[in-house]
Amino acid sequence: MKYIRAMQIPKLASDLYTLSSKVLMDEAVKAMVLSQHYHVALFDRVHDTSQVITSMDNRVYLLRKEVQRLKEGGDLDAVVYLPRKEAEARSSEAQSLADNLQTELDEGSRCQESVEAELGEAQELLAELRR
Repeated sequence: MKYIRAMQIPKLASDLYTLSSKVLMDEAVKAMVLSQHYHVALFDRVHDTSQVITSMDNRVYLLRKEVQRLKEGGDLDAVVYLPRKEAEARSSEAQSLADNLQTELDEGSRCQESVEAELGEAQELLAELRR
């Protein structure tokens, strides 16, 4: 991003002296529209990531509750209908799934942080373009 800005400054300086104000205004408007499009795309991506993280967080919470309930032996129906080995296997599966979902949630959180950082950079660039 910094490389692009460094390359654009000399171009902008030469454009100020060689192009008409109408062309300069057209380029400024084009840059603002493209920047706005980029911001909207980033907002959508952050929103989508947030929804995925919330959904995964809810699933992890429910699975952890189920694992805890199975560990405590509070569900007598499960004990009656399932042999002990099968109940332990399901409990192990649920714990494994909960751990995998937690890993995905952590990855989603890191992704959201990087997208938010990218959005911040884009907002700074937009602020510079508006000056």
